[in-house]
Amino acid sequence: MQWIEQEGITAIAVIRFARTSLASQLTVNLAVVCGNAVPMERHREMAAAVKSGLETGCRFLLHTRRNVSDETLWRGLFAIPCYWEPATAQYLPLWPRHQQQAYRWAAAILAYSVRNALEDLHAKYIPDELMPTLNRTVRNTIFELMVADPSLGWRLSRMPRAFLSLNAEQGHIVRLPNPVG
Repeated sequence: MQWIEQEGITAIAVIRFARTSLASQLTVNLAVVCGNAVPMERHREMAAAVKSGLETGCRFLLHTRRNVSDETLWRGLFAIPCYWEPATAQYLPLWPRHQQQAYRWAAAILAYSVRNALEDLHAKYIPDELMPTLNRTVRNTIFELMVADPSLGWRLSRMPRAFLSLNAEQGHIVRLPNPVG
């Protein structure tokens, strides 16, 4: 499998970006989506949940294969909801399909982590009918930022890339989760 490699970025820089730029952009987008559902005095709680979810997801994706048990790896890669659609971006580089899939997969894993971190707010304030829009906004915002900063996407998609490459080398055909595309 051919990949269009990107310049490297350290794990510390990824976590810093997730805590700052990515968390603030995502929080703003979610505040727009949630509108009146989440009271203004709970927006700080929403921002903290977003930051926590992003950090948890990034830490999972930054692990090397040797540091993750098979069970944790499979659960992390395949736990994303099958009814989610693939993330989209306004601008998509001319990358091979498998590279776009790896970035989408990483974005979906991060989105799932954020979604889990928002569960308390969902239970208290966010109605079920708003959740598909919220989930889509989270996925697309993360994917958009990963595409805009390819070194971030490259580092975070290492685990999905390794999975895709290994299966291609071994000739396995594995059904990928829907959000991967």
